[in-house]
Amino acid sequence: MRALKKYIFISLLIFISIGLKAQDVKTIFNKSKSSIVLIMTYDSNQAPLALGSGFYFRKNLIATNYHVIKNSDRILIKNLGTQVKSEKVWVKSYSEELDVAILEVGEPNATSLLLNLGKPEIGDKILAIGNPKGLEGTISTGIVSGIRQVSENYNLIQITSPISPGSSGGPVLDENGNVIGISTFTIKDSQNLNFAVPSNAIPDLETKTMKWEPIVTNVKLEAKNQNNVSVSFYEKLGHSVEESVSLINNTNQTISNIKGLIIYKDDNGNQINYSYIELDEILMPGMAKLDNYESFDQNRLFYYKYGKTDIYEKSRKNPFIIEFRLLDYEIIESDFLDRIENK
Repeated sequence: MRALKKYIFISLLIFISIGLKAQDVKTIFNKSKSSIVLIMTYDSNQAPLALGSGFYFRKNLIATNYHVIKNSDRILIKNLGTQVKSEKVWVKSYSEELDVAILEVGEPNATSLLLNLGKPEIGDKILAIGNPKGLEGTISTGIVSGIRQVSENYNLIQITSPISPGSSGGPVLDENGNVIGISTFTIKDSQNLNFAVPSNAIPDLETKTMKWEPIVTNVKLEAKNQNNVSVSFYEKLGHSVEESVSLINNTNQTISNIKGLIIYKDDNGNQINYSYIELDEILMPGMAKLDNYESFDQNRLFYYKYGKTDIYEKSRKNPFIIEFRLLDYEIIESDFLDRIENK
């Protein structure tokens, strides 16, 4: 399946009017928090790639989303509510189709969460725990609002509990505090349409080594690669504290929510800095969008080698070049566009 579309301890108890009682929520959270981790990933240049969540389901195994650890060179985990960090983390197995990854850790954790491998029912009360925007231990309650079949063995669980960037990979728990799913993605700008991968994908992956894909018959495969989005225009004047970046959709699909890194390098190709950029606009095939971002160069020490900087500025400042690194984007289905047009 198209990789199912797809930093401070603050225990934010975010309650929604529907769902578990406050006392039940508090009990489940207190029992579960020691099994939940914040996950940070980095590329080979040690630039951050992603931030997400995960949880121990065995004392030495963590479940998370594949898109959280995708393309990572280094993985760091931090136990919820503590300063305990570990880099002794390896990818044991993963499924890009299901967007699930199993991480193996060098030092066992004291606790782990139990899996509920049964099929949840619409209306069941649930609790989601994650680290949105790095806010550790954020919880939200809700219900199972739908079951969406993607194959003979796996159903996406539609939930009302909100999911934000950083929540991905966190556990979705039932009323007994057992894991029924992994928070995975949300449909942007929708009425609380959030989804989780069912927990039965975890034991299936646990027995595998590295990449494994189940037979998924009900969904289209969509490959993403670095060339699908590129920079069509870039400018930073030597005296400017802003830079202009235009991203272009090189695919034949409509996409949105583009995330990427601008890597700044000197003339010798050495990395100077990086900036994270995110474009929420919907881009039709072949279309581009220009936006302005705060420059990495607030002290105005550099000029863009291929820009329109005047000769005087070039004589007293340092040249730089850029590299764009695509992290992720969302593919907009045609029926979704039809719904937009019909409103």
